[in-house]
Amino acid sequence: MNIEERLRLIKLFNLYKNLLTSKQKEIFTSYYFYDLSLSEISEEFKSSRSFIQAELKRVKEKLEDYEIKLRLDEKLQEILNLELKEEEKEKIREIVERGEKNGL
Repeated sequence: MNIEERLRLIKLFNLYKNLLTSKQKEIFTSYYFYDLSLSEISEEFKSSRSFIQAELKRVKEKLEDYEIKLRLDEKLQEILNLELKEEEKEKIREIVERGEKNGL
């Protein structure tokens, strides 16, 4: 996975993480944010390495599916590409971030 794909996946996670189970969030965070290996994560969760790998694949597929259906990232990019004043764009970013923090 190249850096662009990784960053996109992290972006989708930030948008849709509240639609995942707590275990899926922990596994994703351990792998993508804390850069733990599959073996380290499997030890932490007392699961097999293959289970962790499969769970990461399921989370990736879910995130991609949510974006296909809901298109939040696409819509956010469209909004940010509008010819708005910088302060209006910043206000939109704040609203999105507030929604993420509040589980929306």
